Amino acid sequence: ELCPLSYILNRTLDLIFARDTEELFHEPVNADEVPGYLEEIENPMDLGTMRMKVENMEYSSFDQFKKDFMLIISNCLLFNATGSNIYKYAEKLRDTCRTTLNRCKQTIENTPIDWDTLLLLKQEEKTLEEQLVDVKNKVEETKAITNRSTRTSRLKQVRTLYTYFTYTV
Repeated sequence: ELCPLSYILNRTLDLIFARDTEELFHEPVNADEVPGYLEEIENPMDLGTMRMKVENMEYSSFDQFKKDFMLIISNCLLFNATGSNIYKYAEKLRDTCRTTLNRCKQTIENTPIDWDTLLLLKQEEKTLEEQLVDVKNKVEETKAITNRSTRTSRLKQVRTLYTYFTYTV
């Protein structure tokens, strides 16, 4: 069965991978190339390891996922000199991913997940037509929003809902 938490976390991780344009955090730090790293950093983390944890369904909450992302950033900031290029890059990645992480959290909060099984909760059965009407209504409500950034944010949520809906049908 489809695990909505893993699906949402995987999509979020895709966006984070794309934002790491220098690919500095895609794989574990190579101890041969960075002497002293493993002596100074107690809990190494990277995006590739996070991907494996998502695929193995090792995350049971958004907070665990975010904690690992922040661990990547804090390890980088701890190991590298303040003001160095890599230090600034980690800060920038953290800042640019803040919105992505917030959207992920909102999506998870708005998805009816059974936290014991991590599967979708059973909802009242709606016909395909009723579900499509719901999506259409959300699109119409979104069009009425006058604030551009709010409207854009809502459209992304509706798009996620539509994508999830079409994936599960």
